[in-house]
Amino acid sequence: MMRIEPVSRSKGQRGVALLVVVFGLSLIALLINIFIYQSRINRKSAASEGERMRARYYAFSTLEITRLFLRVQAKFIDNNAMIQNMG
Repeated sequence: MMRIEPVSRSKGQRGVALLVVVFGLSLIALLINIFIYQSRINRKSAASEGERMRARYYAFSTLEITRLFLRVQAKFIDNNAMIQNMG
């Protein structure tokens, strides 16, 4: 029966393998950090857009309330003028 002996690797080969693994892990960590950074920016951008929309709707509702107030005021002034003209 033939006996297979383990291949002995030199320390240089093991060092290169270790460097490749460390480099690969560093690259993965860098990509994860980039992804987290982009996600954070997108979240802040979405929150900012939400605040902008809320401000826009507040402005529109304020305009509508002002228009309603002016219509009521105009009717009240017209009614007073009509009453004064009758009397």
